[in-house]
Amino acid sequence: MGAFFAVQVRTGQEIKAKEMLKYVLEQKGVSIVKAIFANETHTKFVKNDTLEVSECRNVTEEDIQNHLRKERINNSINNRRQQLEVIESQTNEASEILKEAYRKEISKLQREVHEIREDSKVLKSVLSGYILIELHTNSVYLPNELWHMIKSVPVVTNILSTTPIPEEEIEFFFDKLETLTDPEVVMDFDKAEAEEVIDKKRTELLIELNNVETDKKEKERIENELDELNLNIVEKVNDFLETKGEKLKLPRIVAFVKRNKKFISMPNTLFNKLYNEDERNSIWKFLKERDFINRFTTLLNNKTEMEFA
Repeated sequence: MGAFFAVQVRTGQEIKAKEMLKYVLEQKGVSIVKAIFANETHTKFVKNDTLEVSECRNVTEEDIQNHLRKERINNSINNRRQQLEVIESQTNEASEILKEAYRKEISKLQREVHEIREDSKVLKSVLSGYILIELHTNSVYLPNELWHMIKSVPVVTNILSTTPIPEEEIEFFFDKLETLTDPEVVMDFDKAEAEEVIDKKRTELLIELNNVETDKKEKERIENELDELNLNIVEKVNDFLETKGEKLKLPRIVAFVKRNKKFISMPNTLFNKLYNEDERNSIWKFLKERDFINRFTTLLNNKTEMEFA
């Protein structure tokens, strides 16, 4: 193992910084660098309309290139939107022609991004705001020429030290790397309804339940609906994490509501423990809040801290 140096980059630009630095070093013919690490991982989205869930594979060079291409196209879209905003209030013929051209270009670029998203992974780096550089040698300092090359990369903001990271820190980091880069799975559950809508449905069901003409079978159906109505998967998961998460050292589990939809995010290894291969091949059948809560609490209540460390 050679010497490792930490380089600070713009947050969210770790993968871009790695690829840009690789290009600079290749162009300069520099051979002292053994590897550059952004330690990419990716996110898999599981929705109600997902027929099956493919296995989370390692990040490939093609995935990285698709990620960078999406970034470039999104930057172009933002630039065109800004240009469109500048002339939006203008009403002369030339401006109208230009506005229409910008709108068509934005629409075309958005379709390109959508096509890439359909066939590629959503990547991110586990080293938020940093990349690591490994040299072939156990150098006790960062060579001056290499320092200048690193600083020439636009998204690099700082080189933390010209002396290498202590070996024990690097060993500790790489020991934890498999856990850190375990892909994230985001499960998309039903739309989160407003409280007033839920209250209205609850009232209607209670009235129906208390109707003397409602038969036993119908009452069971209504009671089940009320039970489901009172279930909030985000609250249930967060309550579980609050009471047992610290004790079990549960890894990267997050329950949240975004744009009125309920999401559960977890590592791929945990997702694979909750759903077997056959179930993942028809996952749409199992994206039910009650089913998830039962699986989640049953599995984790039977786990020890060591199994999740």
